[in-house]
Amino acid sequence: MTATFPARTESYDEEGIYPVIVFNGEGTQIVLEELHGKHVLPVVRIPRLSRPTEHITCHLRSAWKLPAVLLFFTPIEDGIRTSDRDVGKSTHYATMEALREGVMLRTDVGWHSVRGALARIGRVEAEFVRRAHEQASTKCNGADPAPFSRFGWMRRLEGWINGVVHDRVLTHGEIVHLNGGGGFSLVRFETNDKPLWFKAVGGSNLREYPITVTLAQLFPDFLPTMIAFEPTIRGWLMEDVCGPTLRDSDHTPAWHTTVERLADLQLRSIPYTNALLEAGCLDLRIPFLKSLVNSFFDLMVTLMEQQQKSSPAPLTRGQLCDVASSVSTALQDLESLEIPDALCHRDFNPGNILVGDDRCAFTDWAEGCVGHPFLTFEYLLAFLRKSAHAASESRLREEYTKKWLSVSTAEAICRAQKLSPLVAVFAHAVSTSAWCDADRLSAPGAAGYLRSLTRRMKHEADSLSQRSLAC
Repeated sequence: MTATFPARTESYDEEGIYPVIVFNGEGTQIVLEELHGKHVLPVVRIPRLSRPTEHITCHLRSAWKLPAVLLFFTPIEDGIRTSDRDVGKSTHYATMEALREGVMLRTDVGWHSVRGALARIGRVEAEFVRRAHEQASTKCNGADPAPFSRFGWMRRLEGWINGVVHDRVLTHGEIVHLNGGGGFSLVRFETNDKPLWFKAVGGSNLREYPITVTLAQLFPDFLPTMIAFEPTIRGWLMEDVCGPTLRDSDHTPAWHTTVERLADLQLRSIPYTNALLEAGCLDLRIPFLKSLVNSFFDLMVTLMEQQQKSSPAPLTRGQLCDVASSVSTALQDLESLEIPDALCHRDFNPGNILVGDDRCAFTDWAEGCVGHPFLTFEYLLAFLRKSAHAASESRLREEYTKKWLSVSTAEAICRAQKLSPLVAVFAHAVSTSAWCDADRLSAPGAAGYLRSLTRRMKHEADSLSQRSLAC
């Protein structure tokens, strides 16, 4: 198989302009820009496919020498986009908290009291500032669903870190806020030793917290070194691996190390699959996948009939019936080989793999699952094909499958390798509830993405029928 999975729709906004609401730590002052004799909120342009949080915080640090963290983004609703000036492709307001007081900004940018600012800026901007101030000032009596949207969250986080880390000192001001808003956050802290990373999860990724806790207990050698967990904010502190991601590495040995370590982790996880499922890992075992075949392809008949574009041609009902039959047969055959289920990762991409000088660590386990181990390996190979890396796919396959000789036969492993590409695409398609959720299915690109995956299944099914499974 030389093709790759269709690209998933990017989660970042297209290029646009974000009006920025920057409060001081107490929420008593705000930054305004003077433009053509009027006071307005500053704006930051976000390049396409950039992380808005990281880009805005880096811009404030470089342009204004002002370290700041994100509190939350507020969508700009249709109908109120026309403020007192044209802000172009703005889709969100970004509410920030400055981490340093009394910083002198540019001559055209300065601090104002919130009350004074509300009197100076336009009506629409003033309304967003009022809402932002109210949200950031909210006090929660019980568990806070959005702890990183409140004034002072970074000071509280630094206090917690100082309480659990005694062998190093945080370097004041050297904080990189890469992602966050409301209930989740990703921050890098410089120290007088190795950097530290803090990550907290919320929303649809809540299960990443218990999965990470469980993996850290069972397989600590395969994750970044965990220092502490804080359940009240669903976050954890970990050491930097001090190496690039596999995506950023240009060393072929890093790919070979990754493949060997993946197999080692999966083999070690075999006795713990029930514990992993209880921790929140998705169930992608073959019996569950088999139960979804008919309902998935019934949906695809409808989605193919709804396709507006003539190219690529929609698959016919007869073609879909053939693909469904091929998927069912492949699942049945794969199950009969009795290769044990193991820990899997349905988003096993090079950006989630850290390769240091002396270790390889796997991160971002929101997509952790239990299923046939070879499917995760197929996902990694799909990313290899999309890259320009020189690592040999056949060599990587040899190294990965050789590890499985300890629990299976060479013939079974060979047959499983031939079946896995088709099953991997199907498992990828049904591994979230988006395909059976009408609201999520109506999102732009969702139906088209499922159609693309189904065409990929047809390609794999045709290839499978043309080659012998004998080994």
